Amino acid sequence: MYLNQFQFTNHFIILAVFQTLLFTNCRRQSIQHFSTVETLAEKELGPGISSTTYNESNTYALCQQTHSQDHAKRTLKYIVVDVSEMKVIQHGSFQSGVVRWLTDTSIEIETSTGLLPTSTKQVIQIKKMDNN
Repeated sequence: MYLNQFQFTNHFIILAVFQTLLFTNCRRQSIQHFSTVETLAEKELGPGISSTTYNESNTYALCQQTHSQDHAKRTLKYIVVDVSEMKVIQHGSFQSGVVRWLTDTSIEIETSTGLLPTSTKQVIQIKKMDNN
């Protein structure tokens, strides 16, 4: 059975409207979600977050403070947020270095010491805190 021109046009319009609504709703949710992680990070770390990065599976977000001009003398804080529960599950600090995702469930803190091009690396496993 073939669709006439009128039926085809109606089906096409309905499909286009459905896809538009679906795309708009998904986009709105992801923007709100990102904003929530940023809000939680600012609450925990204070204003001026330099970056928020997600692990490979997007289950955790790593947020850290901004480096200032004299960041070699300053201790910077970071947090790891469980995205599904919007809870901080790991927090810490580092001096004169970087913190980044190493694997899906671990972060690496690399700190520089003095003027020599040497660094120290520390790996931290990310684990959910037990509520019991």
